[in-house]
Amino acid sequence: MAKYIDLSYTIENGLSTHPYDEELKLYQNRFLVKDKYNDTKLETGMHVGTHIDVVSHMLDSNVLIDNYPADKFIGKGCLLDVRNQDVIKMKKMYLDIVEKDSIVILYTGFENQFGCDDYFTNHPIVEKELAEFFID
Repeated sequence: MAKYIDLSYTIENGLSTHPYDEELKLYQNRFLVKDKYNDTKLETGMHVGTHIDVVSHMLDSNVLIDNYPADKFIGKGCLLDVRNQDVIKMKKMYLDIVEKDSIVILYTGFENQFGCDDYFTNHPIVEKELAEFFID
């Protein structure tokens, strides 16, 4: 039986956003008694909470998330424990662990910093060699 892991943060007021981004706003804007139905409005940037970055996030590109079919984000996963690494580097053992077309999750342990200033400014980075390995 397949195992699914929910990696999402709850969308709610006060959800941590990048210091340069506007605060997420979630509020009721329609009311049953007055409007004959209830509704809630969400105002947010796209770089908040659990999300997937694509090429256009950091490079001059028109490749947006909707350019990828949804099935690219569903599949067999591979978890690499990379806790306590400021720079995440390629390791020989990854050649045996990471299967072609698997979805790789880097467990940094950095979720403990979510909501702190360091989360956006002092986070682990992936070395180019490892990033290229994932692409190939």
